[in-house]
Amino acid sequence: MWTEAFEKMNNTEKEEFRRLVNYLMARSFVVRDFYDHKEKRMRIHPDFRFIERHLDLFRDYLGYGGWSLHKDNSYGVIALASQYDYNRLRLAKFTTLVLYTLRLIFEEKREEISLNNEVVLRLHDLVQKMTALGILDRKPSYKDLGDALKVLERHNILRRKSGKADDPQCVMILYPTILFIIPNEKIAAVDELIRERAPEEEDRQDQGLEGKDAADGFGSESSFSAVIEEEATYDAEEVDDE
Repeated sequence: MWTEAFEKMNNTEKEEFRRLVNYLMARSFVVRDFYDHKEKRMRIHPDFRFIERHLDLFRDYLGYGGWSLHKDNSYGVIALASQYDYNRLRLAKFTTLVLYTLRLIFEEKREEISLNNEVVLRLHDLVQKMTALGILDRKPSYKDLGDALKVLERHNILRRKSGKADDPQCVMILYPTILFIIPNEKIAAVDELIRERAPEEEDRQDQGLEGKDAADGFGSESSFSAVIEEEATYDAEEVDDE
C-alpha cells in the first residue's frame, strides 16, 4: 500500500511528494536533463531523481485516482497520463500547428541530437519552417508565436535558453517530451494534416472562429493529459524500473 511507503518518509520528503504530485498534474511531464538558467548549462533535474527513487509510491498513489505514470530511461522523461477523457488541455489551433511543426523539426534533427536528447533552435528557424510548409497563408506574428511557446514551455515541451519568447533571435531547447505527444508512427499523418488542413484553419481564424471547436481536427490530436497512447509506442525501448 502506498500509505506504508509514505509514512516511512520524513517530513521534508512528504512535502516534496505532495508538491511533485501537484506539479505532475499541472505540467504533465518532468524531464531528467534540463537547461538551468542560473548555471547556463544542462543538468539533471532533482525532481526527476526524487520521483525516480519513489516511483512505486507515485504510481500507486496516482493509480487510485485514475492516472498512469510512465518513465522512459532512454529519453529521460516522466509522463503523467489520465486513464479517462477528462483533464485534457485543449490547445488553440495555432498553438497546435506550432507543436506539430516543432515535432517535424525534432524528427529532422534527431541525427544531430546531443547526448542530452535536446534539439536547439531559434524562433526564426521555427518561422522559416512554418513558412516552408505552407502552414499559414501569411507569416505568423512573433507575438502569437511567443504566446504559443509559453504554453508549450509551461508543460515542459521546450525551454527558452535565451531571449524573450517573441524575439526572432530567441533560442529554445526542444525536449524529447514531444515524442510522447506525437510518436514516430504519426509523423507522416502529421505532415499530411498540416498540408491539407492548415489553409482551412487559417481561413476560419480570419473569420473570427479561433478558439472554437478546439477538439476538432488538430485540437483533438494535442491534449496533454492523456498524451501517451498504447504505452508510448515510439521507437525507443521503454524501461520503467531499474
